[in-house]
Amino acid sequence: MIEVIKKCLSESEIDTVNNYLLTAKFNTKENHIPLHDNLFNNNQMNFGITTYGDMGKEISYIFTKVSNAISETTSRLSGQEYGQSIVTKSYIMKFDNQKELDLGFDQNRPKDVFRSMVFWNKNIETIKVDFIQKNLNYELLPGDIIVFPETEDFIRKIINNTEFPIFLSDFWNAPKGQSPYPGLRYEDVAWGNPMYDKID
Repeated sequence: MIEVIKKCLSESEIDTVNNYLLTAKFNTKENHIPLHDNLFNNNQMNFGITTYGDMGKEISYIFTKVSNAISETTSRLSGQEYGQSIVTKSYIMKFDNQKELDLGFDQNRPKDVFRSMVFWNKNIETIKVDFIQKNLNYELLPGDIIVFPETEDFIRKIINNTEFPIFLSDFWNAPKGQSPYPGLRYEDVAWGNPMYDKID
């Protein structure tokens, strides 16, 4: 139930994200806004974050494309129709000086949720993802999307064998009609790309 989506994004789209990363402002534990309190609750993780509201139209369209690819893949893997991830909750995290990231799973997610991750930075040739309990590992290129169920069986570790920071995005999606976020009703989600959908 793990799949790597390759060639979803063009070289030029990956370059667009990497160019954005050169000047993006990353909020940290010290200067984040209250809306992101939950993201910074994990004291073992040291990262900065830039979110949908800061990304601009060009980047948000790339995230919409990723979200669509994830929806198609999870629908095929599960045998039922899955919705998109919520583009307005998109972000890019920056991890400095961390060779290994031990990532657990979000036990608060609703049932049947998939998690997907994208690694962005082109100055790292590959990133290794180890699924510890499955004894499986994958080497991902920039722009690859890895998709897997958000369950304890798929706890993972990310290994970075370079001195460069890791730039990573997470996405969650659920069966059509369900929200992938606890406490958020499907009907209350602003689906699509609401900040830019009506702009020519």
